[in-house]
Amino acid sequence: CDQNISSARICARQMFVTNIDLAQIFAPLKEARGIVLALSGGPDSVAALALLNKWPDHPPLYAATFDHGLRPQSRAEAENCATLCAKLGIEHQILTWEGVKPATRIQEEARAARYAALLDYARRKEADHLVTAHHADDQVETILFRMIRGSSIGGLAGMKATSSRGKINITRPLLSMRKSELIAICDAQGLPYIRDPSNEDPRFA
Repeated sequence: CDQNISSARICARQMFVTNIDLAQIFAPLKEARGIVLALSGGPDSVAALALLNKWPDHPPLYAATFDHGLRPQSRAEAENCATLCAKLGIEHQILTWEGVKPATRIQEEARAARYAALLDYARRKEADHLVTAHHADDQVETILFRMIRGSSIGGLAGMKATSSRGKINITRPLLSMRKSELIAICDAQGLPYIRDPSNEDPRFA
């Protein structure tokens, strides 16, 4: 009985993946000259990688992993991303945060360094879109944190589906999807992913 339930769950996940409308999700990217995916190795970005790779006639696709160097495991996780991309036939680059790390505002400084490195890599690959795997759950958190920080109801806004940094668009095509759906995509495709322990670290928001 348990085996039948497990098989049914696997079948349901596979049907869910098959029924995803890739053309609709990636419509903002159809005219892209090139795409760089920010690949952390977590289920969100691994699912984004799988979906982009399944998208027929996708523009030139690259992936990059930013190694913050804040945890001993981070380099191995970045190398696992490189291995996954190699299996899928996608060019991948590990980007490293060099120099002394800040003692305060770690998240903010890391985010700034990550985006700077990813945008620089996109320029080097002549890609005009940087794709991140932010999803609906992230959107809820964004609005919640802005409320906590004192934004009025009228001034609240979530992440935009597309923003720009110079000539490069930062595109978030998965904002309509839940994290549970992205995990289901990874599981259905048998794709490995990591869970970032930083999410459980009380030093970080």
